[in-house]
Amino acid sequence: MRILLAASALASALLVAGPGPARADVDPYDGGWHSSFSPYLWLSGSDMTLDFKMPGGSVSRVMVSESPFDVLKTLHFAAMGAGDIRKGDWVVIADLIYASVGDGNTSVRNITFPDGSVQIPINLHTSDGLQELVVTAGAGYAVLHDGVSSADIFVGLRAAAASTKLEWRFAGPLGLVPQSGLVRNYESLWDGIVGMRGRIGIEGTPWFVPYYADIGTGESHITAQLMTGVGYTFSWGDLGLTYRYLYYRPERGGTVARLGMHGFLLGTTLRF
Repeated sequence: MRILLAASALASALLVAGPGPARADVDPYDGGWHSSFSPYLWLSGSDMTLDFKMPGGSVSRVMVSESPFDVLKTLHFAAMGAGDIRKGDWVVIADLIYASVGDGNTSVRNITFPDGSVQIPINLHTSDGLQELVVTAGAGYAVLHDGVSSADIFVGLRAAAASTKLEWRFAGPLGLVPQSGLVRNYESLWDGIVGMRGRIGIEGTPWFVPYYADIGTGESHITAQLMTGVGYTFSWGDLGLTYRYLYYRPERGGTVARLGMHGFLLGTTLRF
C-alpha cells in the first residue's frame, strides 16, 4: 500500500546528491549564497500493518504489502523535489512530495485477531488508492567539507497528510473480518526530526557515495530513514541512484500501526 508514499521523506532534501560541490570551480562554503534544486522519483514498495476496530471494540491487525511496480502502474500524478539554500556552513533545506495514485493491486499477507490467532486469507481482489502531500523544512550546519567529502547535521519539522482507501474481497470471512469491505482513512502528522546527510567522494574521480540518516518523533511514536547509493558529478550538476528505506510508526489509536517503505530513488541536483 502507498500510505504516505515517502511520507516520512522527513528532511530528505538532497537525498540523491547530498551536500557538496557540484563543479570544481564552485565552492558552496565560500561564505556567499548558494542554492540547489533536486527533482527525483522514488519507486517505493511497502509493507504495512493496519489496525481495524471490530464490533464490540476489539481490534484486528491486518498486514498488507505492495510492490513498486503496482504503484507505478496506477500513478496519476506526482511531483517530488528538494532544495537548499546555503551560506557558509549554515544551510536551510526543504522537501515537497505530492502523489495521486489510483486503485491498484495490493496483497493482504495475514490477519491477527484479538485472541492472538493468525490467519492467511485468500485474496480474490484487494486494491487501494492514495492522495498525499508531505512538506519538510529544516536547518543544518556543515561539520565536514574538505572538497571531496561533506557532512551536514540538521534539525527539522515534517508535515504529512494522506487520504487512503483499502478495498478487499476474500474467498470467505475470517473471524470478525467480513469477506469484503471498504475502509477510507485520513491522517495528518507533525514530527520533529534530527539527522545527518552528506557524501563520500572518491578522490580523483567524479563518483561519490551519498548518504542520509534521520530519526524523529512527535505525533508519531517514531520514524526513521536510511539512504545510500552512488552518484556522478557532471559539469552541470549531479545524477544519483540510491536505495531508501523508511520506517514509520504512528502513535496508537490510528488505522496505520506500522509502515515500512523501500525502493530505488533516481534524481538529479542542479546547483546555482
